Amino acid sequence: GGLPLVRDPELLDELVNSAGGGPTRQESHQAVRENLLQIALDASVARCGACWLALLALVSLFVVIVLIWSENIYDAHSKDACDQPLAMMLRCLYIIIIINIFRREIIKCVLCYDMARDGPVPPQRVRIFEQTSCAAAVTWPLLAVYMLSHAKTCSSELQKAVRMIMVCYIAGAAVVAVLPVLFVSVMLCLVRRGLVHAPRSASAPDNLIDEFPVIPFDATLFDDDNAEGYASSCSICIEDFDAALSISQTPCTQTHVFHTECLRGWLKCSQTCPLCRQNLVEASASSIESGQRSGGTSHSSGTAEGVRA
Repeated sequence: GGLPLVRDPELLDELVNSAGGGPTRQESHQAVRENLLQIALDASVARCGACWLALLALVSLFVVIVLIWSENIYDAHSKDACDQPLAMMLRCLYIIIIINIFRREIIKCVLCYDMARDGPVPPQRVRIFEQTSCAAAVTWPLLAVYMLSHAKTCSSELQKAVRMIMVCYIAGAAVVAVLPVLFVSVMLCLVRRGLVHAPRSASAPDNLIDEFPVIPFDATLFDDDNAEGYASSCSICIEDFDAALSISQTPCTQTHVFHTECLRGWLKCSQTCPLCRQNLVEASASSIESGQRSGGTSHSSGTAEGVRA
């Protein structure tokens, strides 16, 4: 007796749009943030992508050298007296590395799962294997730190090997995770403030915003509850529209409005609409061309009527 659930996302969007519903202020802001993050990623890759790859290659080479050296230490000192099982920790590390290197082969040949054959959803055994291998790789440095801090009568060579591997862990985490996140966050802040611009090939022409219509503020039109009106706030800065700041409308298929200066700063980084990602350069050109066609048609019709008269 209840209402059926709509599980198709496209059908759900159609129902929401047909009912007059639109994105909320938070949803619009989230869409702008995602687009802005993509711009920051592109700017980061364009400026420092090669340097990051070179640094990653150096760290990878350093890790390989340390692993080969630590294996020699293990072979020579695995039976040395130690009050902490550091030799066993080294052996476990080598097993973890081998498992992660041959991870795909283990999943395909041992766990008998092939994504192309069995579908994108992995079975329980594959999920358990992936979670266990990931947990082992994360847990190992924590246990190593604990054992090193409690080791009192242990081979200095084994301790040195574990410490060097800890250095590799820290360097790898810094290059793979910390530095990219930190750099992209800084670039995101700079892009939002207009201090970093995209390459000319990615940014819009400087005078593009002058081609967009300016909408005079009317409180009855700029209302989220008005299906025939506009959004009540700018999705870029999240400030409500008012008569103090100019408002521009983009030539999108849908109706999108932003503060003129907010949109001007956005177009220095991207050619697309902050909300729907439609190319505004192409949309503006199409709009102008359609207007010229309509004007030409009206002029021809008026001329024909004058001749008949």
